[in-house]
Amino acid sequence: MAVMRKKDVTGLAAFKYIREELSKGLSLSEYLNNTLTIETGRVYSFVPEDAPENEVYNFDYGMLYGSDSLRKEGQFVMPVRNDATPMVISEIQEYLNLNNTKCCLFEDCTQWAGDFALESSGIEYQKYNTRNIYYFFGLGNNNLEKITDAFFSSNSYVFLCAFSNLDVEEQRKIIPFSEITVESMKLFVTNASSIIVKAYDGEGYLIWISADKLI
Repeated sequence: MAVMRKKDVTGLAAFKYIREELSKGLSLSEYLNNTLTIETGRVYSFVPEDAPENEVYNFDYGMLYGSDSLRKEGQFVMPVRNDATPMVISEIQEYLNLNNTKCCLFEDCTQWAGDFALESSGIEYQKYNTRNIYYFFGLGNNNLEKITDAFFSSNSYVFLCAFSNLDVEEQRKIIPFSEITVESMKLFVTNASSIIVKAYDGEGYLIWISADKLI
């Protein structure tokens, strides 16, 4: 596994990329895109220490691991290498550990309420707009196995994990296997402090941090 680093890549290209990723998502992505002043925050990437500098700013394409990223002759499907995953999950856990107001939502763009694969997985989920699927963590709920399950379940052609601050009473309104209210969703967005999206064609991630609500 490559040695990873968290690198400041703040700039117009990063802001544009994040907005484009949010435009591909569901309700939470749309609310965040319309509410957050992305261009005033900071953006960091999770990339290998020895990643070519020009590739670190090429958010749409995956060449972070050099020749390891190339398709081998005669091999039509190559697994995407992404050594940043443990670092990102650790980032999520560290945030949730700060205090009881810290919480996060994963947005799952590929599953829906009633889907057999989702229902049989045992993952605790929340619904929004009837069928949109989210995974909520808060109130000190920092179980590594559950966070990892939510991470991989929601990691598809797009990925979004959003961090926010909600008081204990507000968090208690977000119950497993129930509907998130419009009020709770909008309050979550209003208090959002950071978001993580997929980048580098699945080889890494970007994290945006609000200028006035740093992690």
